[in-house]
Amino acid sequence: MKVADKQRIKNLLFKAEGQWVCSQIFFRELFIKDYAQRISELRSMGLDIEGKVCDQHGHKLFMYKYNRVIKQETLL
Repeated sequence: MKVADKQRIKNLLFKAEGQWVCSQIFFRELFIKDYAQRISELRSMGLDIEGKVCDQHGHKLFMYKYNRVIKQETLL
């Protein structure tokens, strides 16, 4: 059974454990051409995903990097 693109993106963001994931991974490695729409859908489902312009690589195009925001709860 093929895993849906949305689930593949979600899995990758959870696996990254709060580290930034460059959007070129979604496009070049996972072959998800409409990753921005899938991320928008994940956000509408309540997943807190932060996005910034990627400054980690020398992109010729305008690429973003994404991060799942991990909320820390206090024990008090």
